Amino acid sequence: LLVSGHGAGTLEDVRRIGARRGLRMAPPLAKPFRLSDLRARLAEVAIAGPEATADGLESALRNNDLEVWYQPKIALSSGAVVGAEALVRYRHPRCGVLPPIRFLPPAGDPLDGPLTDFVVRRNEENAELQRSLVRRSQELQRSELRLSGFLAAVPDAIVIVDRRASILFASDRVRQMFGHDPGSLVGQPITALLPERFRTGHQAFVRAYMAAPAARNMRAGGDLYALRVDGRFPVEIRRNPDEIDGELFVIAAIRDISDRRSVELQL
Repeated sequence: LLVSGHGAGTLEDVRRIGARRGLRMAPPLAKPFRLSDLRARLAEVAIAGPEATADGLESALRNNDLEVWYQPKIALSSGAVVGAEALVRYRHPRCGVLPPIRFLPPAGDPLDGPLTDFVVRRNEENAELQRSLVRRSQELQRSELRLSGFLAAVPDAIVIVDRRASILFASDRVRQMFGHDPGSLVGQPITALLPERFRTGHQAFVRAYMAAPAARNMRAGGDLYALRVDGRFPVEIRRNPDEIDGELFVIAAIRDISDRRSVELQL
């Protein structure tokens, strides 16, 4: 569900992009909007769940069961982080964390004022937290830009997989080398980039490697091929394991050696 103050044309373009990627998209909702409009949109995408009663919300305010979460606010025109957006959540004792649609009172409800006061008060208390979030988000954006520049200068396609060999990240070079949009590969098995004959037994290979991970060059029997949209091509792959917060990842640098192979065949 897209909710934004930007024009309907921009929202519709984003909705179409999401639909092309297989996401189930409700019609965009432009700000400002009524709570009834939001409920109607959520009903269209069948987001169902328990709703808090007025008594429950009053109890949440009294018992401090409401929380304010923050997320970066990004300008669509520039992609820059320009602030932090406050999101109120209700940590229900039986139903877990409820989103606003499950407990926001209708306009004019007696609890509307106390709820607004709560959010404003928490925002004032968490002002430094918001500034820290914005700073860290901006630093992350700058780091991502530097990383993107570095990866653009590297001749290899960089692919990061988890211990199950599912793709977590693919660099932009993947588009040129394989003909795939990098984002479309996230969540797919690495075998999506391998010819059929290399897929056989690959899970056993992954388990063995993950049991004793190490930096290695891959050239199976001197001939290793990858699969792009128009056929296979010879590659070299350098694998480097890494561990973050106890999770094992493998960074694979894939190099197209078609030109080198052509020269070798001519000699």
